Amino acid sequence: MRFLAVSYFKVEVVGREHAPQRGSAIVIPNHPSFLDPFLVGWGMRAWVTWMAWDKAFDWPVVGPIMNSMGAVPVNLERASSESLKTAYAILKADRMLGLFFEGKRTVEGNFQLNDPLQGAARIALRTGVPIYPVSLAGIRRLWGYSSAGPKPGPITVTFHPPIDPADFRRGPRCERARFLTDRIAATIRSGLPIDGAHRHWSQG
Repeated sequence: MRFLAVSYFKVEVVGREHAPQRGSAIVIPNHPSFLDPFLVGWGMRAWVTWMAWDKAFDWPVVGPIMNSMGAVPVNLERASSESLKTAYAILKADRMLGLFFEGKRTVEGNFQLNDPLQGAARIALRTGVPIYPVSLAGIRRLWGYSSAGPKPGPITVTFHPPIDPADFRRGPRCERARFLTDRIAATIRSGLPIDGAHRHWSQG
C-alpha cells in the first residue's frame, strides 16, 4: 500500500495531527472503494480493526485479505449481538475500531455520502469512545463501480478533529444517535468536493 500511495495515487494526507495514535477510538471514513481501510491506515500509520460486510468474506482475494486483517463480519441488514460484542470488546481492550457508517460503498456517481446508518453513533454513545471522522476524496472518481481497477491519480485523506459523544448525551434518547450521526456526516462531507475533483488542501 505504501508503493501505491506514493507512486500510483500520490496520496495527500491532511490533518494527520488529528488521527488517533493509541487507545480506544472509533474511526469513521466515507466508503468510496475497497481500498479505504488501507488509505486510512496509510494516513494514520496505526492499526485499526475494521467491521466489514459479512458476505465479502466469501469473495476470492478480498475475503482472505479481510480475514488476515482480523476484520469483524457484520450483517448489513441487522447487526448480530456477536458482532456488537466483538466491537465492544475491541474498544474495551483500548484498540481502534473502524466503521463505515454508510453500510456499503458510496453509490455510483455520488461523490458525497450514502444516507448514513446510526449504528456507529450508538456504539460511541454507549461506550463514550471518541469518534474520528475521515474524508477520502478522489478515489471514487478514480475507481467507479463499473471499473475493473483504480486509475492513477491524486487522493486526499483528511483527518478531522475528534467528536466527543459526551456532547450528545442530553436530549431525548431516540434523537441522540441521529444528532451525532448528522454531525459525523457533516464533518466528513466538509472534506469531499461535490464534483469529486481533487483539490490541494490549500484550495479549500
